[in-house]
Amino acid sequence: MKKSLIALAVAGAMTAPVVAQADATLYGNVEVEGVFGDNQDADIQIDDARIGVKGSDATYIDGVSSFYNIELEYNPSGTFGETDPASVRKANVGLTGGFGTVIAGRFTNPVDATEANDLYSESVSTDYFMRNPDRITAAAYITPTFGGFSAYAGIAAQGDSGKNFTENDNEDVDGYLVGANYSIGGFNADLGYWNFDGSGDVAGPNAANDAEYIGLALSYAVASFTFTGTYAEADSVGAGLIATNAAVNTDLWTLAADYALENTNFGISYMEYDEEAKGSSDVNADEWGVYVSHALSNKASIKAQYTSADTDDALEVEDVFVVGYNVSF
Repeated sequence: MKKSLIALAVAGAMTAPVVAQADATLYGNVEVEGVFGDNQDADIQIDDARIGVKGSDATYIDGVSSFYNIELEYNPSGTFGETDPASVRKANVGLTGGFGTVIAGRFTNPVDATEANDLYSESVSTDYFMRNPDRITAAAYITPTFGGFSAYAGIAAQGDSGKNFTENDNEDVDGYLVGANYSIGGFNADLGYWNFDGSGDVAGPNAANDAEYIGLALSYAVASFTFTGTYAEADSVGAGLIATNAAVNTDLWTLAADYALENTNFGISYMEYDEEAKGSSDVNADEWGVYVSHALSNKASIKAQYTSADTDDALEVEDVFVVGYNVSF
């Protein structure tokens, strides 16, 4: 892979003219929700408020294109919130062609595909059961698709230099991820794994401990139905339902079904979560949920969802009803 990248760099440097500026696409999304949970006040919130720019351009290397993407998100906190900051969700660049895709920066974690049944906003399952980060800062390579099969691999490295450097922290690679996808007909499978070294520089899901995650998602679409099942294990990944600053090992399996009727989707799901934590009692929890979403146009949609969780009284809010309206551009 290094030789290929060097060859690309040399070929680009030897080309005299300047590559034309890529056309940019502006996009964004705003979603407002009403959240009503047991033992909590009603909340009208901005769930998503994002704006981004992306683009691509052909390079002087035959069949190879460059691309970029930067995306910001507004982080509201309260009714007035004029000074609430924005965060960078994505900031990446890359090259793509017949050899596959190379991407570096902050981008959607490809392992996130294994959490195919992370369906609900403001639910116990989304806030506590799902242990895989949505985005990462790393460098990754994605293969082309061969007969429905593709794979990826990436590394994360965050080293300090200058006054922040210490000889006690000399991990060149602080984490890595690998995975694969297979899709044929209505069948789809995603398998992903990542591992972060607790002695490295990356302040990952739990910086004090080694952390790892493995997940599998299987789905099958037939007629207007889609059936999905997932399984995931996470070790020493942040706090769980009861544990607050302890290493946590969790298991999660889920089942879901979706029915599409023209512009409306109906769905139901069930999840079972098990947690083992140092210094805390084990937790066995489950959640079921239903949802309906309706597309008003290609850019606007409405939704309603209800989830009910049993967490052995580990949380005060376990039943949540959400209605939302989303507009994208």
